[in-house]
Amino acid sequence: MANPVLTVLILFGMWLCYEASSGRPLPYPSLLDPLKSVGLFLFRAEWMLRVVFWLAVVAHVWEAAIAAKFALKLTQSQAGGDVAVSRTPFVLFWVVQTGMVGFPSLKLLKEQRREQLQASKTQQGQQGKKAQ
Repeated sequence: MANPVLTVLILFGMWLCYEASSGRPLPYPSLLDPLKSVGLFLFRAEWMLRVVFWLAVVAHVWEAAIAAKFALKLTQSQAGGDVAVSRTPFVLFWVVQTGMVGFPSLKLLKEQRREQLQASKTQQGQQGKKAQ
């Protein structure tokens, strides 16, 4: 599971970018107006904030698709080819989490996959030694 503080910060940043680029008055102006000013200082215009928001959305969707691929590979190798193992909740969890959080979640999934590959290589090496 991704770090909850990081999750909240990323979701807040996505929401703030959306609100700042919408052109309507911000809710909680005393808190959010200074943050919008920083965004406008960095990107110079509301339309550019909108572009940044939509690029972030596309990046999160892309990362979620990659997470689905990794999660499917992870469950296939864990099941050992057994089709009776339900992998939908596992894959769905990773897709939703990565769609919300992005790279930190995908990094955790990649680490799990790497550990699994190393464990399977170790097992194969031990089986090869036993066969000799």
